[in-house]
Amino acid sequence: MISPLGRFGLFALCSSAVAGYAQAAEMNGRTPCSAVRAVFDAEPASLVAVKSAVVAIEGVLDDLDTQRAKTGRPRVFSKLSVEGRETAVAVVTASCGDHPTDTLARRAAEVLETAGTLRALGE
Repeated sequence: MISPLGRFGLFALCSSAVAGYAQAAEMNGRTPCSAVRAVFDAEPASLVAVKSAVVAIEGVLDDLDTQRAKTGRPRVFSKLSVEGRETAVAVVTASCGDHPTDTLARRAAEVLETAGTLRALGE
């Protein structure tokens, strides 16, 4: 049998995991970088929330990549390998840590722009 104190700890753990997941599931380009970092910096980190945040960041990068293509610029994110996409997400996340008042879209756009420049230099 779980003691009342043990139940409270279990409830608190489950509540923080659900809150972290909900926060990550609602991410979009307008999400402040501070909220992005909060998911990754949470103690304990919720793997479900982190995965949801990664999917959201990938979605923002995909949307920005599509916008680039519509303006005649080459796609960048969609042409990356799985490892390249994971690296791009990690760079966006790290960049959000350096610029907590920026939006996710702004940091993602900068990463895509840099990746596009590096790709063009390599061709």
